[in-house]
Amino acid sequence: MTPAVRVFVEALLLQMAQMRAEIEELKSQVKRLTPQNSSVPPSTQHPHARSTPKPKTK
Repeated sequence: MTPAVRVFVEALLLQMAQMRAEIEELKSQVKRLTPQNSSVPPSTQHPHARSTPKPKTK
């Protein structure tokens, strides 16, 4: 393997590692989304999903 090819492969491996880390971060962000903090309209929620009761104000 020539030095130029080695540098190119190492750059690609570094880029792949960075992209994998970004994918994992995005996956964890998606897991934290709920209908209350996402941009999904309420009509797309599951019809049997229970909504959280809102506290009554006096």
